[in-house]
This record gives sequence, structure tokens and C-alpha cells, in this order.
Amino acid sequence: MQKKNLSCMAGLYGSSVTVAVSLLLVSSQVLAGNPAQEGKWSGVVPWPNIPLHAVLTPKKEVLTFGTDKTGKQGAQLFYDVWDPAKGTGKNSHYTLPNTTATDLFCTAPVIIPSTGDILLAGGDQRVTGPVNTGIADTFIFNSKNRSLKPTTSMAYARWYPTATALANGELFLHGGRAGKKQPILVPEIFNPKTSQWRSLTGASNPEIVTDTATRWFYPRNFLIPDGRIFGVSGGLMYYLTTDGQGTNRIVGRVPRLTQNFTSTAVMYQPGKILHLGGGETPRIKAPASKRAVIIDVNGANPVIKSTGSMRKGRSWANSTVLPTGDVLVTGGSSVANTLTGTVEVPEIWSPATGAWTALATAKIARLYHSTALLLPDGRILVGGGGAPGPLTNINAEIFSPPYLFAADGTSAKRLRIVNAPAVSDHGKTIAVKYAIASGQQKVARATLIRLGSATHSFNMEQRFIELNLQQTEPDQVSVRLPVSANIALPGFYMLFLLDDKNVPSEGHVLKITVPGSGGGGTDADAGINIENATVNENDGAVHIRVQLSSAQSLPVRVQYATKQVSAVQGSDFRGRRGTVRFNPGQTVQTILIPLIDNSKAESVETFTVNFWEPVNARLEKNQATVTINDDDNGSGNGTQTLPTLNINNVYKAEGRGSAKIEVRLDAVSDKTVTVNYTTRDGSARSGPDYTARSGVLRFNPGQSSQYIFISVLQDNKSDSRERFAVVMSNPANAVLGKATGFVEIRDLSDLP
Repeated sequence: MQKKNLSCMAGLYGSSVTVAVSLLLVSSQVLAGNPAQEGKWSGVVPWPNIPLHAVLTPKKEVLTFGTDKTGKQGAQLFYDVWDPAKGTGKNSHYTLPNTTATDLFCTAPVIIPSTGDILLAGGDQRVTGPVNTGIADTFIFNSKNRSLKPTTSMAYARWYPTATALANGELFLHGGRAGKKQPILVPEIFNPKTSQWRSLTGASNPEIVTDTATRWFYPRNFLIPDGRIFGVSGGLMYYLTTDGQGTNRIVGRVPRLTQNFTSTAVMYQPGKILHLGGGETPRIKAPASKRAVIIDVNGANPVIKSTGSMRKGRSWANSTVLPTGDVLVTGGSSVANTLTGTVEVPEIWSPATGAWTALATAKIARLYHSTALLLPDGRILVGGGGAPGPLTNINAEIFSPPYLFAADGTSAKRLRIVNAPAVSDHGKTIAVKYAIASGQQKVARATLIRLGSATHSFNMEQRFIELNLQQTEPDQVSVRLPVSANIALPGFYMLFLLDDKNVPSEGHVLKITVPGSGGGGTDADAGINIENATVNENDGAVHIRVQLSSAQSLPVRVQYATKQVSAVQGSDFRGRRGTVRFNPGQTVQTILIPLIDNSKAESVETFTVNFWEPVNARLEKNQATVTINDDDNGSGNGTQTLPTLNINNVYKAEGRGSAKIEVRLDAVSDKTVTVNYTTRDGSARSGPDYTARSGVLRFNPGQSSQYIFISVLQDNKSDSRERFAVVMSNPANAVLGKATGFVEIRDLSDLP
């Protein structure tokens, strides 16, 4: 394989590297103070590299890479896996050869939600080509066996891109540049199931990704509750969408004092981002800002609010959300990547008060290429800095926040999670058993934090979610997971239980499945049903009801447009086209189409509303028929209106005969009415659960109801509740209303 280099932007600071004072590297002094108020630092520990990339894996190990053992730029030789459970000695590290001969330096690491492996996309051609030139190579780190293998290359060479997990389990790559003055405008999406990339040309904008203010540099991107990507790059705020070819929209700027790409940002609550620090202007050597703002993206447009300011300005700081929901900020300096105004004192920000609290002082300045990562035990790994820089920090420190200490400075008593699921679905309620230390109170809170992936002052993965909980046993609580996959992205989290003093347990790794791959409402179960409508032309408008068969954890969308038949667009109705959107949990939407009331005597007229391109659901029917009765001929209509067919839902105990599904006409007809029907598998399958059937249902003149009978079988398994569908099509002398009925099969043990 050709040897390539995933290298980084030495051109920002020059290529010289100054080795840190050896005293700093070997120091193990622990600062005195009250740890219940200030927290406590470990001694400085050696590290096998400069950990300028740090990723927490589902095995509770930390993957770091970026340089060789001396801190020289370029990780073409090896990568390191650290097991925190084994301490910080040599036997806690697994330093492994890079068998791909590719330099893992300044790429975009992101955890694949379905597998827990890590995608590494893009980098630099430093080894085989021009320095500071991007590559299209991508690799996957197997977090189970610690191996590294290539996968499908991107369409665009990238250097300094940002990776963001999406609600459907795909991964979104944005920004970076291919070479000097070659920003990459077009985002790409990686599908882990197919290992293929697709480009989002509609999300491309030369203002969002540009050399101006270095906006190509690791954009601060977040998936937000409505399913869009919100981002900040070089102070510019924007929205991107990922359906189809994607879209883009610029929505303003953050305040001048937090604009620089040397700032840091974290989503500390769903849809709320703390954005802070960085240079006061786009110039990298500008004085650092101590200002912080909150960007609320829960509405249609972002709302910016000021919050408390830090004690000192910071460029190249790191922000880390904690199990309590507070945010810890570490490192940085008043002039980027220099020893001018270094900030060794971390600060913690409270979302409740907006205030900052200074904590215990670290031993070493952490500047450019430093990282901070929340560990499962509630401590924070802080390491790196250099390559290039005034210090070559092939070392790390571990910070224990104040919540880990009692008032007397001893270790706080902590809850211990004894048993909890390793995997669950959105919207599920899970049981969590725990143990209580002597004299400790019961559980007061439960929180989720996504496993982190930190680099260049930005953690591409972490987000914090407060969970609803209920005490169910003396040693057990039930915890409700979020319904929306936009809020709780599928993938791997740490679940924490906290007592009434806000002392967290150790984190339990929980995988939330990709919608459609686990239980609950999924796109395989959700059908989009469209109702026909009959109106008088003087009614003003027609309302087309669009309904989902079940609530979903992902947003559902479907395109629609009107089409004239005998009713003429512009004379009888106003044409409309657009998108019907269902937010997570919604099941009903309505399309309003204006009617035109004229003075002509007309027969009954019709037009259709056609539907296509459903997202996260399937179309049960792709067309609704609108019938317009005339109001100008004295009788209210010109000819007889066709009756509408509707099918019911039913439930049936397994093994107890046939399900009886009623189909009704909303009005009797003097003509014979027929309609085709067929069964369709859902969670219940034809063969073991029921007998598949298709046929034609016939209504003689004057009849208003008929029945379809489907045999329901017994499979001797405890299935709880399953269902299948009965779908009608091709009506004669009638139109379809509710075209799909559902048969729910109840297990005998599930009946009262």
C-alpha cells in the first residue's frame, strides 16, 4: 500500500518544536488545597505520544494518536490504546504498530453508532506529497481487537474536517481543505452498512467553508433536535440539512469576542451550546477572549445569550461536559500557542447560574494540540500540546473534579450501578439496579453523556442529556430514554446515577440502537396513510389529512404536489407543492389547499394530491383524490359523489381462529363496488404467525360493509404483541379513504 500521511497544519505556527523542560515532564507533585472545592490533579504522567486525538471507546479504553514517541509530527509509526482501569503505568498502555503505513495525524475521528468502531477520515500528504495537502483516505479502527484497516475513500481530499454522527447511523463529514487556498465546500456522508460515501452538493456554500477567518478549520458542528446540522465556523453560523442533496442557510454570526477558530464549544443540554474563548478577531495571534455565550438552537433560528465570563482569556482551550451537566474548561493561553498568559487554572461553568468557579492549578500549560476527555470514573484526562508548540507535551494529567470528594477531602461515597442493559432503543424505559454506600442517600438524578472524541479544542461527539427517572425498588430505578434520535443520537453513552449531593456513580456504557435496527417504532413499521376528501367549491379550502400508523423516533418527511384532473388548477383550486413533516412523536399532519369559488354550474370535479420520496417511513398510498361538488346548479352537486372505502384495525389472540376485519363504505351505492386487498408482514410474519391472503372484496348495490377473514396462528413462543397489515388498492365505483388496516396479534399470556 502506498504510504500516506494524515498530518496537520504546522504552517499555523511554523515547524520548530521546543522540548518541554524535563522537570515538567517528570513532576509528580500534587497541589495542596481543599479538593471538595477545587478538585485535585494527579501527578504528571508520561504518555507514548502527544495525545492530540483522544477517543473513548465502548470498551472504556482511550485511543490516542498524533505523533511518534518523541513528539515529532506524524503518527505513521504507531497508535496507542490506554486502559484506565490499569492505572497509568507502562502495562496500562497498548502501543501498536500502524500496519497501514498511514500517518494518523489531524484527521476526523468519530465513533460508528452501530458498531462502536472508529472512522478516521482525511489527513495530510506529508509523507508522500506536499505538506498541508489533504487526502481522501479513510480508515476504521476496530475497538474490539484494536486493529486498523482502510475503507472506501471519500470523493474529496480533506485536511482538518469535522465528523458528526447522524440520527440514522450515518456519519457526516464537513469542511477541511485539500491544499493551500482549496477549501472543500461539498460535505459527504458515510454509510457504515455499505461503506459508501455520497456527496451533498446542495449543502455546499463558499461562504461557510472558505479561507476567510479560516472557516474550513474543524467546523463546530452539532446535530440539533429538529434534525438539522447547526454549525459555527470562523464566527459564521449556519444550518445544513442532509436529505437528498442537502441544503444550506447562513443565519448570522456569533459575537466578535468568540469568533476565532481557536475557540471551543460544547452542547451542554439538548439544543443549547456553550461557545467560548478564542481570539478576539480572526487573527490567530489576537488577544484571547474570556467571554462565553449560549447559543440556543431549539427554535427556528438561533438565539444568542450572554453568560458569565471566564477569569482569563483562552485560545486553544478544551471544554468538557461533566456528569452533573456543568462544563469544565481547561488549558489555553492569552496569545494562541505561546507561553504568554498561559492558563493552568481550570474553571467550571454552571448552567443554572452562568457563573464560573476556579479550581486547582495544573502543572503544565496545555495549548495547541491538547485534548481533554471525560473518563467513565468521572475524572478528566487532560494531555498533549505541541507539534508544533513552545512545549512538547508527551505527557498527561488526570483531574478529579470536586464532586469526587467529601467535605473533609476524602473520597466521596458513590453510588454503584450493579446491573443495567448494555443495549436499548429510543423511548424505552430501562431498569437500573444500584448499590448504596453506608449512610448515602438514594438516587436523585440520571444523566447520559455520549462517549467523547476530542481534537483541536473541539469534542465532535459529547452531548449531555438529563433523563427522567422513577424509584421502583429500594435498590432500583427506571429510566426513560429519549424518544427522539436527534436528541439522543444512536451510539454509545455513559449512563450516570447521581445522589442528592450531585456525586456521580461510575459511568455504565449503554448503546442506543440505530432506529430500525432494534425494537419499538421503526421505519419498517411506519406507514403514511392519506385520506381522500370531498368538499363544496364554496368551502374555501380542502384539508388533506396525512397520518402515520405509529409514532417514530426519527423525523418523517414526504413530498407532495397537486395535479389537475377534471378540476382545473387556477380556475377551481390553487396548486400547491411542498413537504409534509412529522417531528418525532407526531402522527397527524394536514395539507391545506385553497379552492376557487366560481359562478358556473358544473358537474362534480376532481383533482389529486400526489406523494413521493418518503423518508423514515413508507407510503401506503401515493395519491389522495379531492372531489369538488358544485354550489351553482341549485342542487349542491352535479352528479353522484363516489363513496369512500375505509378499513378498520382489529386485535386477535393467537391460535383462536380468524381475525375479522371490517371494510365500510361511508355511503351506500347503487352500483357494485369492488376493491383488491392483500396482507403485508410487519412484526408478525406470514407462516408462523398468520396465513397470508389476497383477494377482491365485493359490495353489492345497497351494501355498506363487508369483512375480510385472516387466520391467526399459534407459534408457542412468548411474543407479547405483533402485527401485520391488510392493504386495499384499485377500487371500482368508490375511492379509498383509510386504505390500510392493522391486525394486532396478542399472545395468550398477554391477555387479561
